[in-house]
Formats: sequence, C-alpha cells, structure tokens
Amino acid sequence: MTLIEKDSRTEANEKPAHLQLGRRPIVTFAQIAAAGLLVVTVVIGFILPRLPAKMQYALTLAVPGAIMGIAIVLNPFIGVCAYFMYDYTRPDYFIPALQSLKLAILIEALTLGSAIFYYVKKNRRLNRHYFSIVYLIFLFVMGLGTITAMNNRYAYDTFQLILVNFVIFLIATNVVDSFKRLNILIWILLIINTFFAVKGIQTGGLVGGSLMGDENDFALALNIMIPFAFFLFINTPTKLKGLIGLAMLNFLTLGVVSSLSRGGWVGLVAVLGYCFVMSKRKMLSLGIGVVLALAVVFFAPPAYWAEIKTITNPEESTAQSRLHYWEAAWRMFEANPLIGVGGGNGTVRMPEFVRDMGDSSRQWGRTFHGTLPQVMAELGGMGLASYLLMTFLALRYLYKILRSNHGEYDEDAKRFANSIMGGIIGFMVTAIFLSTAYYPHLWTMFTLTIILVFLTRDAARVRAAAEQDLPEASFASINQTA
Repeated sequence: MTLIEKDSRTEANEKPAHLQLGRRPIVTFAQIAAAGLLVVTVVIGFILPRLPAKMQYALTLAVPGAIMGIAIVLNPFIGVCAYFMYDYTRPDYFIPALQSLKLAILIEALTLGSAIFYYVKKNRRLNRHYFSIVYLIFLFVMGLGTITAMNNRYAYDTFQLILVNFVIFLIATNVVDSFKRLNILIWILLIINTFFAVKGIQTGGLVGGSLMGDENDFALALNIMIPFAFFLFINTPTKLKGLIGLAMLNFLTLGVVSSLSRGGWVGLVAVLGYCFVMSKRKMLSLGIGVVLALAVVFFAPPAYWAEIKTITNPEESTAQSRLHYWEAAWRMFEANPLIGVGGGNGTVRMPEFVRDMGDSSRQWGRTFHGTLPQVMAELGGMGLASYLLMTFLALRYLYKILRSNHGEYDEDAKRFANSIMGGIIGFMVTAIFLSTAYYPHLWTMFTLTIILVFLTRDAARVRAAAEQDLPEASFASINQTA
C-alpha cells in the first residue's frame, strides 16, 4: 500500500459520521427509548383508572419516587433533606394511601446506604464529637427499658425512634459540611413550619398530623422556628430574604396565637424576649415587637385572652390535674430511680401511681403534661441526667460560638447560633406542660448545633492555615459561602 493510498483511507475514516454512508444507524437508541416511553405511557394511562385507589397512588408516585431515590443514593445530603422534610410534614397522615409505601423506612435506609458508600468511596474520616457519647448513654438507657418495661413494644418503639434520630444525627453532622448546606436545611424547616402556620391561622391551630396532633403541639413547633425567622430578618444582608424572614415571623407568631394554647403563649413570650435581648439592632427589634404586639391584639379573639388569664390560677382544673400527674411521675421515679419504667410506659403505668383522680383505672393512657416529668419517670435518673446534659452542652457550644470570631463566616455562624439557641429555649419553655420527650424538635436542634460546631471549627482551621501560609486543601469542608 502506497503512502497516498494510506492517507486517503485515513481521511475517509476520519470523516464526520453524517458524511460516512453506510455507518449511520437506521434506528438510534434515543428513538427506541422515546417509543418505549410512549408505549409505557399509553399502557399505564389505560390501566391506571381501573386499579384500586391505593395502587393508583403508588404507580403515580413511582417515577418521582425513583428519581428521588436515585438522587439520595448519589448524594446523602439530599437524603438528609428528604428525611427532615418527611419527618416534619408526615404526608402519609394526610394521604393514607402513602402508608403502604413505608416512605420513612425507604428514606432512612437509602440515606444510610448512601452515606456509607460516600465515605468508603471518598475515604474520608468521620467527624466525631464527645456529645455523641452522652447521646449514646441516653440510647443505652432506653435500650435497657425495652427489656425491663411492662410493655416492651412501647419501649422498643420509642427506642427505635430515638435510634433513627441518632443515625441521622451522625450522617447530617458529616454530610452537611458547608454553611450553604446548613442554610438550605434551615430554610426547609422554616418553609414547612410557615406553611403549617398559615394553615393553622385558618383552622385555629388544628392542622392535623401526628407531629401537630393538637393546638399545643402546633404552638410548640412554631415557637421553635420563630428565632430562625427573626434572626433571618435582622441579620441577612439581602433585602428580599429579610422581607421573607419578616413575613415568616408574622405568620409563625399569629399561628401561635391562633392555637389558643396557654403553654404556647408562655413559650412565645420567652422566645420573643430572647430575640430582643440577643439582637444587636435593638431599635429595629423593638419596632418589630410593637408591630407583632399590635397584630396579636387585633388578631386574637376575646376567648384567647380569657384563656391566657387562667395561667396564673392555681385552682384551675387542668392545673390541678397536671400537679397530680407530676406527682405520679415522681412516684414512678422513686419506684424505678435508675432507668425508669421504660420509654412510652409512663402512660401504661399511670393507674398504679396516680392519686386523687377518681377511678385510677380510667387513667390508663394519660400523659404527664410535662417533658421533664416524663423523662424522669420513664428513663429514670440516668436518662434525665443525660437528657439535661445534652441540653446544657448544646447551649454551651452555641454560647461559645457567639463569643468567638469566625472570620468571613462570623455573621452566618452567629445568626445560626442565635437561632438554634432560641429554638432550644422555645422548646424547653413551651414543653414545660407537654409530654414531648420523643418529639423530633429538640433532637433536630442538637443536630444543627453539632453541625455548626464542626463548621466553625473547620473555619478556624482554614483561618489558621491562611495565617501560617499552609495549604488549605486539608480543610476543604468549608468550601461554600452561605
């Protein structure tokens, strides 16, 4: 073969595909996929209306569910966001057909698998904090309760609930590795709770769902998010975000008022007072407080103020009942001082320990009307000590963040710290008269706290590396601005 013949053959092989006759495929893969999708669509459209309602829901959600599942597998952060979205909306309560899909288990399993695969593939070291040790002690006490409790099933269910929270805690504190991701997570919580606030304003706090089953639970959830909306308005440099924060603050506040919850009112006063004290813009905060106060005065019905006046009346019937249930909690603690009667078993054992409430057999299933009495009775001294220690440690970490300088992330770090601390205070004050030990709110605040601890720690390392002219590659976790 001559050189000229070889060059001409090479040129022929290098011609674009559309100029090479005989090499162009008659049917492309894209055309086959489009035709297949068309056939599947027609078949589903023909069959779907003839199926039972539950099957219709399942098939309708199959495609978006598959897309979400793939997204979670590829990115565990999406799984963390999906978990909190599901946990705070509880969609299967509003759409019963979703219950058969077991969405919670699917999201949790996919998120865990995705996180494990991500860290094995990236060969990254897990963030660890001794706060987790106290968390594990609390779980250990709950685990013992599954053996010793009268109703093992209730004890196991509560243990499993907090165990899932702990697993998500470990995943979230590792994959929420930038201020931008933390900001996204907080926006998700704000949007969900603002949506329920608007709905509650229309229905008097009766929004439904297992997380907001009554007006007191509804007020609790909103009080926790009020500091997030307040500091978003006060500290954000963007006017649009500030206005959104102000609108959310108004809806959340009026939502608490619409609930007619006395405990909600006490919590509302506490969180708004905290927001004013911690705000650096006192005059603006005072103005917002006046506007909110006027809105409450004009919005709240006379029945609300009549309900609020009964808070200070010790002879009021519910106040007396609450004292009897707290006394029952103390008796349970005395009988089981180390690990309590078991998670979820306080209501089961109530007839044995309650006094002065008439026929005690009718007290089965009654709650303690107080979170700390619930923890004390059901988890004993060890459970109560670890519960209070976690709360103390979280507040201490947030206080240290507020007192420190975090360089270019300082404003964001302090806004988040103020918001989370206000959320914890809102929970603790509002939950004084509610049995909410296993609700997700406080555990979410703990998760956000440790995420912020890791982010500010890494920001300090980046700043130290910059000051010493060291490479910052090893501190790449702070890779995005808020």
